[in-house]
Amino acid sequence: MPEFPAMKTRLRRQARPFLIHELCKDNFGRAGRFFMAAGKCISKCLTLSRETAYHYSLMHSGGMSVWHSAENQGGAVATYIDSESEENYLETILLLSGSGSFVRGIDIAKKLKVSRPSVSRAVGLLRDKGLVTLEKSSFISLTEDGKKVARKVAAYHRLLRSFLVYAAGISPEQADIDACRVEHVVSASTVKGIRNFLKRENVPADSGIDSSHLPEIGELNESGENYIEHIYMMSRDGKRVRSTDLAQALGVSRASISRAMDVLTNLGLLNRGEKGDLILTPAGEEKARSIYARHVVLTGFLEKLLGVSQKIAERDACRMEHMLSEAAFNGLRDFWERKQGGSTAENATDG
Repeated sequence: MPEFPAMKTRLRRQARPFLIHELCKDNFGRAGRFFMAAGKCISKCLTLSRETAYHYSLMHSGGMSVWHSAENQGGAVATYIDSESEENYLETILLLSGSGSFVRGIDIAKKLKVSRPSVSRAVGLLRDKGLVTLEKSSFISLTEDGKKVARKVAAYHRLLRSFLVYAAGISPEQADIDACRVEHVVSASTVKGIRNFLKRENVPADSGIDSSHLPEIGELNESGENYIEHIYMMSRDGKRVRSTDLAQALGVSRASISRAMDVLTNLGLLNRGEKGDLILTPAGEEKARSIYARHVVLTGFLEKLLGVSQKIAERDACRMEHMLSEAAFNGLRDFWERKQGGSTAENATDG
């Protein structure tokens, strides 16, 4: 059975966001709108302090994931913004300031389709990290460090858009959306491989960027998909999968596994056997097989066509498989199959 070390690290980081998203979605709609009630529910269900849960629910809206911890020295609350949201905000500010106009919070909110309070919180966090400055007139500017990050992301975006239009055969508009999701998770090695690939294929460089998107949260997010994918992988040889086995394999607590399994059960993706076995439902197995097939196809694409090392190809595929739209993945799979002369997706699930 293949192992995915990056999956363990991501699951430790993402287990609570996954559960919180499902709790808030089912009970409160958007957490930002009902953060007081959401904070109480999160505190009770996830055994967090009320203060920690309150802050998380408050900041989990508007496409921005942050974590407030009261466990640092002095009892002060430290706040973090995830790198994907950070890069999206910086890229948007760069885009809006490209015409020489001043950038205001309302401009960012309109561009990213989020609330102004969400933008205000994000800008405050970015300012604390030295990536933006906020003038008295409320105009927002990138610092030199902020420009460096934003320009790198914009360059990745242009490259990925060209790559997806050419290799996946999707529209520039759809490629824009997919590029915005993938640009934050690919390694420099994969970017280099894409750049060399486009040169070999004589694909002209993209010369502009006019959009930025905050990824939409689907019914089942990345960590949820990773759970069912791992259950599928562990059970392929007929082995019983129990919560303790899954917790040990992924390096997370049994309590975290138990709560995640409750969510997956409610989504109709998982059943529990009489002896506590974790059994994917037909819908869960179909979803897991689809995710695993994506992983195999993308790993092969990155390694064989782009010249990325196997280790990095595995790691990047493990992130990209959850980010790409169905249209983008199907296009890349078809391109890969034409190059291979066979059906890689069928080989992935049957092997």
